[in-house]
Amino acid sequence: MRHPLAACAAILLFGLRSLSPATYQENQKLPQFDAQVATKHEMTPHRWNIPTQGFNRGSEQLHLTLIVSPFGDVVDADATGDSQVMKFWPKLKDAVLEWKYRPFEVDGKPVRAEVEAYINIVPPEKLPTQHTFPPPLKNDSQITITLVRTGCFGTCPAYKVTLTNKQVTFEARSFAIAMGVHHADADEDEVRAIAKRIIAADFYSMDSVYRAMVTDNPTYVLSISVDGKEKQVEDYVGSWVGMPAIISDLEDAVDKVARTDRWLQGSEGLVDSLKDEEFDFTTFQAQAMLKQAALRGQVATVKELLDAGVVQTPLTPEKKKQGEENSDPFQPLVYGFLAPAAAQPDGPASHARCHHQAAGADARVHGRRSVGARRAQARRGVRHAQRAPGPAAAAFGRGGFR
Repeated sequence: MRHPLAACAAILLFGLRSLSPATYQENQKLPQFDAQVATKHEMTPHRWNIPTQGFNRGSEQLHLTLIVSPFGDVVDADATGDSQVMKFWPKLKDAVLEWKYRPFEVDGKPVRAEVEAYINIVPPEKLPTQHTFPPPLKNDSQITITLVRTGCFGTCPAYKVTLTNKQVTFEARSFAIAMGVHHADADEDEVRAIAKRIIAADFYSMDSVYRAMVTDNPTYVLSISVDGKEKQVEDYVGSWVGMPAIISDLEDAVDKVARTDRWLQGSEGLVDSLKDEEFDFTTFQAQAMLKQAALRGQVATVKELLDAGVVQTPLTPEKKKQGEENSDPFQPLVYGFLAPAAAQPDGPASHARCHHQAAGADARVHGRRSVGARRAQARRGVRHAQRAPGPAAAAFGRGGFR
């Protein structure tokens, strides 16, 4: 049996080594993770758009190579980019070193990893110079918070989400798994907390519009009403024109409280919320959700949708119900679309129905995802650039949200 002190010494040495990237395992190739994977490991959303003193022209991007310890700490960071932009890197490096990730794993074990990331250098923030008194937030205040994200020249999801004291209302207009209008219960304490945060950010004093002179990007509109006193801020690539970074943070915070990702990406909670609203899982729309969840590799959601009663026989357009005209064609036997989900480490290969659908899939669907689309939109300063098409979609020459 190994001596306890020896085990402790080994753990301590392991931790110290993770803090010395320049000297530890210099000749050993680290496992690499691209920007798309890295984003999913962020403990809190990182600020990709960094306001920078001395910079005054739209946005410029730096490509980052990070060394992340087995504990998720960024222990080293290098940047590449235009020589005129690289002069700002020393000012920004400390902020990047504060980033925190969920540990990256290989064979189920946390590892020291090389991670890809990007940052956009944007002009300094223009904070309010005149201040508007916000409404008092009382115990019985009626709160309504709304976030609208429009489409772009691409596959940006377009939707509207509204938070009230008691309810979340989500309305997807394009490029989401759950199209149409959906409802869920809201946590009133969380709604009050985000309202308090918005007020504390001096939101009522912000400009009503922050608009850059560019095209083809999405528009984000955040609004709050407290007992009828409303404030709205429009963000069209606002970071390029000095919009305070807190606005983007608040937009993301509303998404987090509303848990919009369940409807957008089919993440945890989608099926439960659909059951709560008595959604009909025997419809064409339900089949479209299953297809899109599989294309995104949402293993648990694929299983839950199948167990909820999504039918295996493809429905024809004649069987679609009113309001389902924009749903995706359901063509499992042609595209073998459940293969990406079945290929996951915890995938449903043992799940008889899912395994049956995946059996005829083209092996090419397991290829690595491209991040080209994400990089292109990041160059334009778009925080919520849609993910590039998934591996199954790429194999058949189709966009991931078709």
